[in-house]
Amino acid sequence: KDNARELPCETGEIDAAAFLGALKAMGYRGAVTPEPFSARLKTLSPAEAARAAGEAMKRAWQTAGLE
Repeated sequence: KDNARELPCETGEIDAAAFLGALKAMGYRGAVTPEPFSARLKTLSPAEAARAAGEAMKRAWQTAGLE
């Protein structure tokens, strides 16, 4: 469901650790950002949504052993 994306590590739909590990293995050094289309995030203030996205990305890096 492309129009119902959640934050990284929230659903397990994508193996974030494997994905980020593959980027590292291929030498990728660019930006990695979430692109959620989450009804829950829409209920938050912009600052709260940014904080939630940042925390999700931190969990993704930790899960991948890259932080």
